[in-house]
Amino acid sequence: INREDVKIQVLNGSGISGLAGKAKTMLEDLGYKGVVTGNAEVSNLVETTISYKETMSNALEQIKKDLGGKYKLSEKEEVLPSTSKYDFVITLGNK
Repeated sequence: INREDVKIQVLNGSGISGLAGKAKTMLEDLGYKGVVTGNAEVSNLVETTISYKETMSNALEQIKKDLGGKYKLSEKEEVLPSTSKYDFVITLGNK
């Protein structure tokens, strides 16, 4: 995948202040561009979840690899609607 073409939203679901910003910096250091951050609706997640557009399923393994060393990834993945403006929505947990 061409990392700079992937649109990612990172949501902080951990309750730990600044976590989404740190993840954004890490992803940008890997070559992703235009990473957007925000807060999730919940703030008590333990594991990090990844939601993705079906058209980006080929990039899912790369995203998991890029995040896997730093975050405990949930086995559960969700598919985003095709109308989503992001290719991936990563909701960070506290582990």
